[in-house]
Amino acid sequence: YRILRTIAMGGMGEVYLAALKREGGFEKQVALKCVLPRLMADPRFLELFEREARLAAVLTHRNIVPVFDFGRDQGRAWLAMEFVHGVDVKAVYDHLEGPLPIGLALDVAIACARTLDYAHRARDARGRPLNIIHRDVSPQNILLSFEGDVKLADFGLAQATARESQEEGTLKGKFAYMSPEQAEGRAVDG
Repeated sequence: YRILRTIAMGGMGEVYLAALKREGGFEKQVALKCVLPRLMADPRFLELFEREARLAAVLTHRNIVPVFDFGRDQGRAWLAMEFVHGVDVKAVYDHLEGPLPIGLALDVAIACARTLDYAHRARDARGRPLNIIHRDVSPQNILLSFEGDVKLADFGLAQATARESQEEGTLKGKFAYMSPEQAEGRAVDG
């Protein structure tokens, strides 16, 4: 991957626009999400990051940002995902300085509801329910492409309850967008 420019920087990672180049002149732009160097020493964080890659690899839906690749290189963990040429809902909201137009708000809500329903019903290769709960559906994680697509990103805080125990009492996500049971630190479900 060749990094072209920075897309976003946060407390846990950086996202870059990168070019995936292969033989025969093949080139594809991707979003490359990299773990910050200071977090590479935290095995719990790396497990969460790797879980995001595994979950995203299982999920195939038109409104989910797909992950194409995952790895570690030069002391950094990364995942390569679809580059959605567009903006997030928070940027649109900030630009409008008020509520979204009703048609756009309904399109976004319907796409998110379909996506979450799909994730809640997702099964592994053996047909066992994954019971995936996103836990961070917020305007920053809802992307709008300039072509009119709505994509839900960042399954990093998603919880596959079939594979791990509920972490009751632990808050993960943005408080303003949590369900009541999530905000109270109780178990969450679809």
